[in-house]
Amino acid sequence: MRLLRRRHMALRLAVVGSAFVLFLFILHRDVSSTEQATEKPWLKSLVSQKDHVLDLMLGAVHNLRDSMPKLQIRAPEPQETPVSTNQSCLPGFYTPAELKPFWERPPQDPNSPGADGKAFHKDKWTPMETQEKEEGYKKHCFNAFASDRISLQRALGPDTRPPECVDQKFRRCPPLPATSVIIVFHNEAWSTLLRTVYSVLHTSPAILLREIILVDDASTDDYLKDQLEQYVKKLQVVRVVRQEERKGLITARLLGASVAQAEVLTFLDAHCEYKPTSLAPRRPEGGPVPSPAPRQNEEPGPGHHQGPRSSGIKGGLGLVSASFLCPLLIPVPRMLNQQAHRALK
Repeated sequence: MRLLRRRHMALRLAVVGSAFVLFLFILHRDVSSTEQATEKPWLKSLVSQKDHVLDLMLGAVHNLRDSMPKLQIRAPEPQETPVSTNQSCLPGFYTPAELKPFWERPPQDPNSPGADGKAFHKDKWTPMETQEKEEGYKKHCFNAFASDRISLQRALGPDTRPPECVDQKFRRCPPLPATSVIIVFHNEAWSTLLRTVYSVLHTSPAILLREIILVDDASTDDYLKDQLEQYVKKLQVVRVVRQEERKGLITARLLGASVAQAEVLTFLDAHCEYKPTSLAPRRPEGGPVPSPAPRQNEEPGPGHHQGPRSSGIKGGLGLVSASFLCPLLIPVPRMLNQQAHRALK
């Protein structure tokens, strides 16, 4: 500290001394100009401005002097994050009751097709069923026949998340921000699109789900027009926006983002199923904003089976397959996976 003070004092003396020498030089020129003013009338105007020039010089010296304490010659000190003063923000962690889903899932029939994430099986096929199955594969590149016979609100069975995910807690302060879920579709199968919507409603905490936006990228199927809009009205937080001409996934997502009301955006494919409490870990709660890479199930198989995935994953890259975009995730040692909940910097 003493060294810094000495540097400040030396700098002050140098600036003030330079200003004083400049002041004497101008004053000397003014005196010489006064002696010659009687012989050279054009100098009278310069001499008459002496007071104005002196005032400007003194003002500049004063400004330099006043700014000296503000000069910073060392690294800035880190600023402390102010403590939240939000009186409505309760201390502690969110309870399971506070993270209840937007909609409770209706009772499930364990013997129904595809119940608890099981695959749909059929041993005997009629000619009409075989034709329907083949047409579904041709149009959607998956077994739409099986999807149409599975409940739109099916559960996916027991919670298969690793313990570090199940036991994870989230502080109430600062409160977790709500999200707008954006789902883009183009001629999507009716059952897979609505099953995606219901999976969000049945697994997302009500306090975190602001809305679900279905973005139609110029679909041509009639059932995705008025029929879809009338159906989603009963879902309360679901709405449909449309592009007049097909522009692709990114442009459609940008359209959804432009009309979203929440401060956090969540993008989903039109044929996936959310698992319990998948939303809360993706909400940034202050500090470095995380870039979550969720473990997404691959495209459903022929029977639309949904099973558990392995843990021990951190980081990821996008891998494009012939029919689906799925994350390529890199396994890491378990000791590093303990920090997987932290933001990737």
